[in-house]
Amino acid sequence: STMTALTTTSFSYEDVLEYLERDFLPSLSSREEESASIAATPLRQKRVGRAELTRAAAIPNNADQVDEALNELSSKLSPNLEAMIVSSGEGSFTLRAKTAESLLEILLRCMDSILCLTSSRQSKLSSLQLCLVMTNRAVGDMERTTQTPNPSLMKLRLKLNQTIAKVYRHLEKVPSTRMLSDLHMNIYSNCFRSCLTYFSQMMLLSSRSGSSSAVLEELYGDFEDYRIVESIIFQSRPDGRNQPISPADSCALLDFFSLLASCGHSGLLSFLVDSEIAPLLNEMLRGASKRTSHTAKTGFFAGLSHQVRGYRIAATTASISGVAPKVSWELDQRHENCIRVFRFLAVSVRAADELYSRSPKDKALKKKFFDRALYCIQSNEASIEECLLQVSRATMSESTTAQPSHGHLGRKGLTMQVLREASAIFALLTELCDGDEDIFYQRYAKLYSTMVELARQVVLSTSCFLGASAMARELFQNLTDMEKGNGGSASANIVGETRLGLSPVIDVFAASGRSNTRHEAIQFSHFVSGCSTPVSTSEEERKLKYPDAWKQNVVVQGNADPRQPPELTESSLEQNSRTAITNEFEFALEREACQCLFHAASMMWSTHPASTSFVEFTPEEIASIRNDISWVKARDIVAFRMDDSRHPVRALGEVLYVDTVNLCVHVRVIGSADIHRPVSVPLHRLTGVEDRTKRQGTMAFAPAPETSAVLKKSRRELSIGHLVFAMRWCHEFEHEEKLQGRTGESPWIRMSAEVLGLLVAKEVSLHRESTNPHTSPEQSRMFKAQLLDLFGKEDEYSRFSNPDYGGANMLRTKGRLNDLLPPDLLAAVRQHLGNELMEAIDQILAIQEAHKQQATLHHNRYASPALADVRWYGQRG
Repeated sequence: STMTALTTTSFSYEDVLEYLERDFLPSLSSREEESASIAATPLRQKRVGRAELTRAAAIPNNADQVDEALNELSSKLSPNLEAMIVSSGEGSFTLRAKTAESLLEILLRCMDSILCLTSSRQSKLSSLQLCLVMTNRAVGDMERTTQTPNPSLMKLRLKLNQTIAKVYRHLEKVPSTRMLSDLHMNIYSNCFRSCLTYFSQMMLLSSRSGSSSAVLEELYGDFEDYRIVESIIFQSRPDGRNQPISPADSCALLDFFSLLASCGHSGLLSFLVDSEIAPLLNEMLRGASKRTSHTAKTGFFAGLSHQVRGYRIAATTASISGVAPKVSWELDQRHENCIRVFRFLAVSVRAADELYSRSPKDKALKKKFFDRALYCIQSNEASIEECLLQVSRATMSESTTAQPSHGHLGRKGLTMQVLREASAIFALLTELCDGDEDIFYQRYAKLYSTMVELARQVVLSTSCFLGASAMARELFQNLTDMEKGNGGSASANIVGETRLGLSPVIDVFAASGRSNTRHEAIQFSHFVSGCSTPVSTSEEERKLKYPDAWKQNVVVQGNADPRQPPELTESSLEQNSRTAITNEFEFALEREACQCLFHAASMMWSTHPASTSFVEFTPEEIASIRNDISWVKARDIVAFRMDDSRHPVRALGEVLYVDTVNLCVHVRVIGSADIHRPVSVPLHRLTGVEDRTKRQGTMAFAPAPETSAVLKKSRRELSIGHLVFAMRWCHEFEHEEKLQGRTGESPWIRMSAEVLGLLVAKEVSLHRESTNPHTSPEQSRMFKAQLLDLFGKEDEYSRFSNPDYGGANMLRTKGRLNDLLPPDLLAAVRQHLGNELMEAIDQILAIQEAHKQQATLHHNRYASPALADVRWYGQRG
């Protein structure tokens, strides 16, 4: 029989289709026409709560047969299909297009008919669960083969959306059922998630559809008719389901809300204005923070705070008496939802800023999204600050000077979950700071200042961590290349460039020798190991895996002394240091740190004082200064109208000369092709001026750390050199991504390089304007060489003679970031750094010329080969 076929391992969608069509569906009711008409009744009620939402059908004559059919479906079919359907991440099954359309049509009819039954037993809800889960799984398997459905299938998917909306409204009355068992509640929760999963799939499908706006309009109509968002909020509150919402249900809810916010449809976004959403989100944030601060009251860990932020204890392995048992950890789903809350708030604030910026009514709606985000930030300020402080202090601990002790409870290093949370927090803060109205600063000035300072500290911490990792890998790789005698490795030739450049490693090789270079590499690796912390079991497993490009380099180098334990030999120390920075966990942690760095640096860019230094005059201010030109000074940047027409062209210019007699200024137009011809601008055409008091650098002027000792001394104050340090990592890690075949999978690397490049260009230009000496001449020369190492052009590098150490060509042919930054952005950065780059070129050419003269003098002095040999042997002796 059909049911026998369903219980075998050779499952197929055709078997399910045959069973539903021939056996299950006909046994539901003898009044198919009445059932269909009742199931299609629209729900346009404004009230959301536990109520009978549809007019129930009369009890059919074959009630016993209906209950038997529901029980058969829920008790026989569901368990046998659980591994394939409920476990949606396990495997996939082939689903032909014709079968898919027929199956979805049958599932639609099944759900419509089940909804019309008066039976309120568990079997009814279980049957709905099975139909919902089977629908989602069928849709998922179908989308793996056909990305865009045909028009008829799209129409069927929209009908399913309407029916599932009815199912979702039907769920409202389930928690009020008397004597509700745990099994019954689990089935309700599965239906809750399955409905939201299908809604989310439809939102994603609309973005791939050719008629995206039409599909969104249909979805908007269904969600409006059935009050879906109001029902979601009601069923998510404790009074709506008689218990707190589970983490899995919260995850489905937040994913759906994020898709609503990011779809670009103003109507769907307006659903999220509901005032009940803010308390719901705030409760999720507080739930995560409560679990984070859990302290053991009994047992071996009594009195210890043994909950690592973002993780929870999965199991404890018993051990001998007096010894701490081994604890295994796993991700905390509540903390994952906390991250989702911040991301949803960031997406909704950005969407509101883009869609609601026209009329005063739109601006009022936008303000509601800003207020909700600020409410959640203020209510959870302590938890947010704790997270950001953990990231900022990760590189300050003295444990970064030695290998960390794994297994320590209450660790405070960089973990995957803390970096993800900090990244989501800064993404939200950046969106709030980028808004047209500076609501954040006006209403919460103290909180605003605290978050800006924490952003600076996080940029400092992540820059030190990433830069040290890049330095260690570059030093180890080039040590290997030099020991092999080939200078540039085969892996480097894949990318068409060697990894070393003008700075910093050239100087280390030239001045310190290989032994000190190996020592520096090990020290940088220990610094990174002291910051990174694997917590969960899966993270510990990834720490023992290595990409193919590095497997050959994690073998013990050199000959270890067999009389010494492996951990005490130098080769073992070097191998441990290599593996600490080349395992899969470390690479994954660096990707998370890069994303966190990008968002923190973006907030610094948005809140930089120079970003708000330009002041636009109001009409009243223009009238008051009509006859007073004393406020204009030479070298000021001013905005002005090009003529006196009704719609004049506006431009920016630098003041060259102030004519106090004729009340006009002579300016050089910025961006004009003819920059040498000044333009005379009357006073009444000026519309704005730059406030020079705000053009002050916010970072110390210092070069990037060249050694591990300098790095440890520079961890206290953020400098421009730390941004240079992080940009070196961007180049090095992009190289690693190419070797691992992951090109294009990590856009955060390029995005980080872009925002860091902009910050460096702005800070350098501001320090150049400062009259106070900011660094010593030696440090200034080093910093300029580092800038040339990042932004130098090929024609500039071609002017240098290649240094030769041990027969290895160590010099690249262009700057590190030439291929990372867009051409227009690279040109803009180079324009701001033009003076520093030219001075660096002149310095290098002068040094090379001095070396040539010294070599010539040495050659003339020891022209005789015999004399040269005697001199050489004398030095050896």
